[in-house]
Amino acid sequence: MNKVNTRVTLRLDLGNSGLFDDGEKEILVKKLESRINKEGILVIHEEGSRSQVKNKAVALEKLVLLIDRAFLKQKRRLPSKPSRSAVLSRLKKKKFHAEKKKFRKKVGF
Repeated sequence: MNKVNTRVTLRLDLGNSGLFDDGEKEILVKKLESRINKEGILVIHEEGSRSQVKNKAVALEKLVLLIDRAFLKQKRRLPSKPSRSAVLSRLKKKKFHAEKKKFRKKVGF
């Protein structure tokens, strides 16, 4: 167990920050709402290493990564069609299954 206090808490006040404009602040608040407290401060804790300097570096990396991911726009999914061979294969299997069921019927005389 780590008995030395090397925990780092990084705080970024998004409301009073001059780094982002209002639109960017809205995006950050929306995407990072689980990490922002009631006062509007983004809080990141790091205590993985026994060195406080390493913990500071890791916390800063986390902050940069969170901000980058928040501003990353997701690609719009384009619906795709099944290939012609896939459609034909499905219809062939369907026809085979229908024939199999047709032969199970009782023949009326």
